[in-house]
Amino acid sequence: MILTGKKPNQKKDLISERRQDTIVLTIDDYFSPDMLDKYSADYIFDCTDNLNTRDKFKDINFLGNYVKCGYDGYSATISINDFESGSWGEGGSYTTLPSFFGTPQVISAWSLPRC
Repeated sequence: MILTGKKPNQKKDLISERRQDTIVLTIDDYFSPDMLDKYSADYIFDCTDNLNTRDKFKDINFLGNYVKCGYDGYSATISINDFESGSWGEGGSYTTLPSFFGTPQVISAWSLPRC
């Protein structure tokens, strides 16, 4: 498989190829809680490099499973429904090394069986 385009679409293609029973949506808009009315989801996988999205899910008491996946260049972290801890940066700036495509793929593969 040759991957082209945006990283979220690349991930969608890989997940769809490997997990054909799964519906994967990629959304180009910035997340807002009202999107949950439009898209029904049992799991939300948040791979952003800050805590803004996590805080939005905490504020609305999301009923599904919220999975935060992180990578700082050395270690990977997977947290399920944990709204209190985390070492990601605030706002939109990086506090850790941005990762490339391979590492997020591995972290995603680790997180799916845990849910």
